[in-house]
Amino acid sequence: MSPGAATTAFEGTSALVIKRGGEIAGVWVGAGNVGHGFVRKKDGTILTFDGPAAGSASGQGTFPVGINDAGEIVGDFVDANNLAHGFVLLHSN
Repeated sequence: MSPGAATTAFEGTSALVIKRGGEIAGVWVGAGNVGHGFVRKKDGTILTFDGPAAGSASGQGTFPVGINDAGEIVGDFVDANNLAHGFVLLHSN
């Protein structure tokens, strides 16, 4: 479970994609049904992140959908106006 993931209905952690090197990307849904991204590194370290203008109301937040072998994560975030935006997150392996 990702740090901060809530434990009520429709909340929690979903691992969505894994890259060849073993990193896993996914979404965790916290209190208020807000989505947040995470990446679990091969050594077990979990990093969490949000899109640059991700909203904080129910159904809003950050939703990763892919990770490549270089560790770049792609997905969408929903802002406070309920508009979806794409993102690419670059991080070191």
